[in-house]
Amino acid sequence: MQRGGLLLLVWVMGIACDRQRGAPRQEEPKKVGLPPVLSLRAPSSTSVPSPKAVCTRDTWPDYGHDGRRTSTSRECIEEPLRLLWKAQATTPVKERPASFDHVVATEEGLYATGLRGKSSMLHGLNLDGTPRWDHDTRTDLHFAFWPLVAHGVVGMNDDGTFFLDPTSGHIKINLGLDSWGQMTADTNQFYWVNTWHVHGPALYVGAFSPSGEALWKQNKYGGAVPMDMMDDLGGVALDGNIVFQAANYKFASFSGVFAFEAATGKLRWSKNGSPVGLPSAADGRVFVVERVQRERRVVARSQHDGELLWSTPLRGAQGAAPALASGLTLVATEQGALVALDASSGQERWRFETGHKQTPVIGHETSIAIAANDRVVFSTGKELILLTLSTGQERWRGEVAGAQVHSPILAGGRVYAVAGGEILAFEGAPLRGEESSRVTP
Repeated sequence: MQRGGLLLLVWVMGIACDRQRGAPRQEEPKKVGLPPVLSLRAPSSTSVPSPKAVCTRDTWPDYGHDGRRTSTSRECIEEPLRLLWKAQATTPVKERPASFDHVVATEEGLYATGLRGKSSMLHGLNLDGTPRWDHDTRTDLHFAFWPLVAHGVVGMNDDGTFFLDPTSGHIKINLGLDSWGQMTADTNQFYWVNTWHVHGPALYVGAFSPSGEALWKQNKYGGAVPMDMMDDLGGVALDGNIVFQAANYKFASFSGVFAFEAATGKLRWSKNGSPVGLPSAADGRVFVVERVQRERRVVARSQHDGELLWSTPLRGAQGAAPALASGLTLVATEQGALVALDASSGQERWRFETGHKQTPVIGHETSIAIAANDRVVFSTGKELILLTLSTGQERWRGEVAGAQVHSPILAGGRVYAVAGGEILAFEGAPLRGEESSRVTP
């Protein structure tokens, strides 16, 4: 596809439309006597782990660890961190330089998306960082969406939807080119979005069988002419039997947050707005960073009906899905702060200032990974920082790379992150006291 010039024109037009279109006025929070979320549903198996959770071997197969995008692992990690290895993406042709974007982990290996030249790549690596296989899509437009491991395959949705055998890298499902967006899965099916109509499918959010068969699609837009519609977020989250979508449609006024029945795709509710971040969901709430009258706010809505529970202004709030653990909602800012809000009220519980600005270098990068032993791994600049989750107290920090570090995950007793297109693997100190009683599921 030769669409560079037209893409630039579309992008400029989108910016102009954004500047001319006023942000919608946000509704008032629901007024109730008790904290409004407590009555929505009782604690269940989807509750986020508490700081006292037993340390358990865990994987990190998806953006934000799981479909709820909590960024919370059952792993424990103890300071200080020590670098184990670095892995570079390989290329057979020097004119097509290669790099890694994001990495996920299972018990068997690591899987990373990245670039080779202008093409989206999917890589399989061993746990020691050595390459196992790579898949070159030979496409030409890359938005750096995360990979997904589920239903016995590893998938990507970045200028094409592909599912590969995690051991061999052989293609098992190929659904064609010109599709971009977040993916997730539950025990029954996949869910993903398409954010741009070029020459392939129109925009949608949908559910798919493990073999790739479409089960339902909603919010279907575009399709009349190439590049007639675009969603510059492509966010989807899943909690229990509800699929949440955060969409910011270009050239349209019906952007907002949506909730669908996971089994049937039936619309539960929709709320117009201007989301600028990806959604996360847990304990009866869905969280999104939204723009309200040119101000960024962290917004919590009821999963039941979408009503506003609270809305907290946060200057420079970044667009990664808010991390969720132990009654806290964690959001990083462009000013380099990590802010913990009370998940029930939106009140600020603590704030950690790094002292330097944080500008994303890769699409859909994250900066937070939460451990089960009251620890937060925070990536900022060239550093990794370990904090106490409950208080925000700094426990350890170190400059670990020569480039900006991003997208940390916790899996298999290690911290993995990406810096300068390389994957970095770290181990922590031996666990102390009660934390040493690790359980393997």
